[in-house]
Amino acid sequence: MILSEKQIEKINKRIRNYFHLSSSVKLKWQKMEKGLSNTKFLIESKDNSPIAVCKIYEKDQAIPAEKRLQNEKRALELFGGKIAPKLIWTDNSKILCYNYIIGKEITNLTNEERKNIEEELRKTIDFIHGYTNKKIKKAKKQFSKLQSFYFRVFDNYEKMNLNVPEYMSAKIPKLENKLKNLYENLQIEGLKVSYIHGDLVPLNIIVNGNQVSLIDFEYFRMDISIFDDLYFNYFSDKHQLNIELPIIGANKEMQEVYEELIQLLNNYWLLSKKLK
Repeated sequence: MILSEKQIEKINKRIRNYFHLSSSVKLKWQKMEKGLSNTKFLIESKDNSPIAVCKIYEKDQAIPAEKRLQNEKRALELFGGKIAPKLIWTDNSKILCYNYIIGKEITNLTNEERKNIEEELRKTIDFIHGYTNKKIKKAKKQFSKLQSFYFRVFDNYEKMNLNVPEYMSAKIPKLENKLKNLYENLQIEGLKVSYIHGDLVPLNIIVNGNQVSLIDFEYFRMDISIFDDLYFNYFSDKHQLNIELPIIGANKEMQEVYEELIQLLNNYWLLSKKLK
């Protein structure tokens, strides 16, 4: 999606109003590295100081653009200014703008610096997981939604002509059956689901001193909280961050099924990336 000059000026006006800038202040747009399912622009003000990010959600057959935008909008409404950027403006369809978060990606820290913020990272993630507000009596509905969500994601991936290896395709029905059994057991146990970030790759973790902030909440949803912990650990290992979050409150079955789920999701994501 390419923005017209009229669209850009409309967004600039919103940003100037948000930051109480004069209409004479020129804003500079700089395209950031393109992601798989969105394009970002860094917006700079006086002295080339970054003040905002404009995110354009593009077509993604796994999860529609508007759904991803609404996920992120909801997260920024809940956590903006606390552990996430503040929402500036959105068209509620394809475009969303938020304030720029100053700091370094966690990958750019030394091992010692990463160890020093490990506790704060845990608190930041737990802050999201604390927003459950779901009663146990609703557990059946929540686990049913979870099951449908993952079945739909894999089904959409299968429709993308990804040239999927047979061994990967063969894993899906087996994993779906494991998820079905797991959710049935968790429902009986009365386990609550909570909000999760859903995409805790190192790129989305910004550190400024002892403060840890998270960005890119487009996969924000309700799930079992260990998804975030296992997802982070999976990518921490790949990026050799030397940080591992403890997996609390998970039995062996939960951990094994979700580890398999995360690995398969990532394998399909990598295949879909080759289409871009």
